[in-house]
Amino acid sequence: MRKSLKRFTTLLIFMILCLAIGSPAVLAAENPSLELGVTVKLSGTLPTTPEDFLIKLAADEIGNPMPEGALNGVYTMTVTGAGAITFPEMTFSKVGIYKYRIWQQPGSDPNGYYDSTIYHLNVLITNAEDGGLEITSLLYKNEETDKSPDVIFDNHYANPAVVRFTAEKLLDGNIPDDDDFTFMLTDAEGAVLQTKRNLSEDVIFDEIAIRETGTNVYYLREQKGSDPFIQYDPSVYKITVDVSKNQAGDYVATTTIERKGQSYSGIPIFNNETLEFEDIEDLPLPSTGEAKTMFPLAGVILILSGTYLSLKPKKTR
Repeated sequence: MRKSLKRFTTLLIFMILCLAIGSPAVLAAENPSLELGVTVKLSGTLPTTPEDFLIKLAADEIGNPMPEGALNGVYTMTVTGAGAITFPEMTFSKVGIYKYRIWQQPGSDPNGYYDSTIYHLNVLITNAEDGGLEITSLLYKNEETDKSPDVIFDNHYANPAVVRFTAEKLLDGNIPDDDDFTFMLTDAEGAVLQTKRNLSEDVIFDEIAIRETGTNVYYLREQKGSDPFIQYDPSVYKITVDVSKNQAGDYVATTTIERKGQSYSGIPIFNNETLEFEDIEDLPLPSTGEAKTMFPLAGVILILSGTYLSLKPKKTR
């Protein structure tokens, strides 16, 4: 009986010791950790190749918990283009107030406007009622006193100044057929930038995107055709485009037009005229390959000339 009681007592003590040893491991709370997310937003005319943005997290005091891989109290991560990313977790094991700064390193695109916001992160570690630790994080933007919900860097790329030149085409004051006439847009040195034909009375050039401040000069003219019965409009329009930037950083254009050295308002107009027969001078002689084509016209001219001479009254003395 005594042996049985002794064995039971020994077993009971052993179980109590196991519970006493195992309880702290089961009940103890893990040290709190923090994972901070960052978002990069982009607007405007984005570059063809996405840019890398360097986001930095720095501790205000040496010894503050940092993500693994931090160098000299600074952790850097890269976001390519627009997107969201999260800093690796930071684990806190002691009660205290831990302060950090988060910012973005400016990019290198000459048309980029980079968010220079500095976020201040305060991490409060306090004792929990269950004996563990509790974490509270507070985020502030620049010197603002109101809490910020997220870390967001909003970058902007300048939109170009976009210009499109148009003209109006008339023949004897009327609307001509499509593709009857050709028009040229040149730069200040005379190099041809675009060539367009008319669509009914409309002449529409392609858009030109300008990403540089300054003055740009263009010339708009009609290309003289080969029809001997048409008097082509020799007008030349000088178009000056001054490009500047607005408050948002976008390029904006101001356009002025001149004709014959005088200010011109409205759409440039080219009005060709059909010549009367007696106004035609110096008809070009046909080449060998054009002889058959031009023969009917030459015959008509000879017949009309002969008729005129036969009907011309003779002088009398």
